[in-house]
Amino acid sequence: MSKTELLDIASVNTPAETVFVIDEMLEANGLQVLRLPQYQCELNAVELGCGRMKRYTRERNTAGDLSMFLLYRRSFNDKVIKLEQEFWANDGGQQEVHDRIVNFSADFHLSPEERTGS
Repeated sequence: MSKTELLDIASVNTPAETVFVIDEMLEANGLQVLRLPQYQCELNAVELGCGRMKRYTRERNTAGDLSMFLLYRRSFNDKVIKLEQEFWANDGGQQEVHDRIVNFSADFHLSPEERTGS
């Protein structure tokens, strides 16, 4: 049998789309899998984080005597501190929004006196 004949047989017997067992399990439980496109690192949080850490290290490794581990750790810590500051800055606005949300499911069956704690 020639190589072209084998490829023809393989193409006929190959499913049109790859089906993963985990996808079937998730769909059976009402969940849908979202796959990232290949080679799109800006959509992958892990790849994006690693890229930022590498850039941070390249920009700050001017002397050449700092260990890469310390630079990576410093990069990660700086990013965490920056995110924490952003979250604290945005926290006040979120509280105002939460004060306007009414949750009827939790206290719908309570009388007005019970709701206010009187």
